[in-house]
Amino acid sequence: MKLKERKPPAAAALFPAAVEREHWNDLLTRGLARAQARVAEGAVTPTLDLDAFKTELAGFDFHGPRPLGELLLWTITQMERGLVHVT
Repeated sequence: MKLKERKPPAAAALFPAAVEREHWNDLLTRGLARAQARVAEGAVTPTLDLDAFKTELAGFDFHGPRPLGELLLWTITQMERGLVHVT
């Protein structure tokens, strides 16, 4: 058996088609651009409410998948609130 024949097929979730990759890239690019504008208008120090963050994170079910768009935008929001901005 050749090596190529033994490899399992790539998971579609990890290697989506070009059209889908472009969709997510566009969504992420727009989300980051909006975040950059908000950061420029906001505080320099983090504004993360750690207790609220822990409560929100506790509501996540890490055993099942979540919609990628929801996770990308949620992550951008958390980065806006919880990082010292260096822009």
